[in-house]
Amino acid sequence: MSSQDTQPQPTHATDWRATAHTHYNPSNVEEVGLFTWLFRIAFTALVVGLAGLSVIVVVLVLFGPSGQHDSRRSEGEQLMGSARDFLRVEYSKNGSSEATREPFRHAVAKGEFTGKYFSVSGDIVFNGEGGTIHTEPGQSYKSVDGTGYMTWDWRSGNSLIDWR
Repeated sequence: MSSQDTQPQPTHATDWRATAHTHYNPSNVEEVGLFTWLFRIAFTALVVGLAGLSVIVVVLVLFGPSGQHDSRRSEGEQLMGSARDFLRVEYSKNGSSEATREPFRHAVAKGEFTGKYFSVSGDIVFNGEGGTIHTEPGQSYKSVDGTGYMTWDWRSGNSLIDWR
């Protein structure tokens, strides 16, 4: 029997045995199988991880309590900071707390401390070393954003903001 008789003959041109230049090596098949398996696991983990991260981001954007809430409150804080600076400039002109009340109310009435979501109230509560002002949220955000209070010191301008 010749060596040609022991070799299986390809049955048609697409038979895997028809490619004479490649040699079957079981160890190569196992390595390729392991590599493919590891690649598929890594790819699946990546896809599932990205999908999970996307869901988390969407949920936080849509239902997160602090996203728009904090950005609207920051507008209120900026407006209160501007109002505090206005009052401190007026105070520096004559050193009297009461003398700041009328120019401040006039500026509030003109809308100088009004934003999209908040406006600063014209009410001022003075204490010996400074005062307290507060914001008034727009009607549609009143129950969500609350009211901001800023208490400040006349000399240093240091202030404390509290939301209620």
